[in-house]
Amino acid sequence: MSRTLVELVGRARLSPEGRHRVALALARAHDEAGGDVMVSMRSLAEAACLSKNSAREHVHALRRDGIVSVIDNAHGGAPGTAPVYRIHVPALERLAADSGDLFEQWLEDAPPGGPYTIELDSGVLLAASLRGRPGSRVVSFWRIDVEPGQDYGEVPLALLLRDPRVQGAWDGYLSPDNPFITGEPVRLLPREIFWVAEWAQSASLGRVESAVEA
Repeated sequence: MSRTLVELVGRARLSPEGRHRVALALARAHDEAGGDVMVSMRSLAEAACLSKNSAREHVHALRRDGIVSVIDNAHGGAPGTAPVYRIHVPALERLAADSGDLFEQWLEDAPPGGPYTIELDSGVLLAASLRGRPGSRVVSFWRIDVEPGQDYGEVPLALLLRDPRVQGAWDGYLSPDNPFITGEPVRLLPREIFWVAEWAQSASLGRVESAVEA
């Protein structure tokens, strides 16, 4: 299955964060246009939530690294014109390969027996993994019915163990952990929260934990 440039940039795990944002903004514009993109530095900065100077510095760094090149209007030009950028897929693919698969790394932290998987009534398929030490455990979620899989954040185990029908309990809502990756929020129903909580208790060193001990 072919991947969008947004997905490829996400797998490349560029740093620092500002450079990642600029690359994602360019990738999103590329995916929408279906090829090379003309975009002003002001628009790029706004899309990446950065100042123009910061965005310009990150563009220069991406060019030095061979990830992006300017193929036209390098210095602007007549009103309404802007630089035309080209993203070099092979360079991103090399970085993505060096970074490894995020889902495989996530699986390494799963408790014995592997992660817990659950298909919600909505048709969404989630995998859950228990992480952390007693007193600070969290249940992290990964959506695995999309390609590539998406990190859907984490919930403190102590909060997950509360009865979902009482005030102050977890509302069951999950959304992509990476704000630059599009994905609709999902919600676990109360009975689905019970199922995950039951698994998490069993996975906690083989014993049931109270909300206080979680």
